[in-house]
Amino acid sequence: MNQIILYLLFVAPAAPIYQCEGLRGEPYFSDRYCPKGQRIKTQTISIIEHAALTKEETEQLARLKPPRSTKPRRLRKSARDRQVDVTCHSTRQNLRDLREKRRKGYNVKDSNELEQQERQLKKERRRLC
Repeated sequence: MNQIILYLLFVAPAAPIYQCEGLRGEPYFSDRYCPKGQRIKTQTISIIEHAALTKEETEQLARLKPPRSTKPRRLRKSARDRQVDVTCHSTRQNLRDLREKRRKGYNVKDSNELEQQERQLKKERRRLC
């Protein structure tokens, strides 16, 4: 006889509970005093329920699929996505190198070419990344 026995245990807290008002006027409950809050009367309640499942209920539970894992599955990237990541990374690195070159100093005649390369790299970065 394969029976599943369910137990329900509920114990209400004996500490005072306050119904407070949030910043936007929404109600929330707290065990700490709040200026605009009201103390809610509580009672300590202990309930234990015992229920045996019928044979049909046990069979229904056995047929249920187990819940899916809540952990995110690691998705494999396609070859195209990996290539885009590599290209994006290299574009960012090229842009860093170009900015470093401009900081260190360059010839005046190279100024237009460097600005054009920077614009092109920024455009490529926006497209890829």
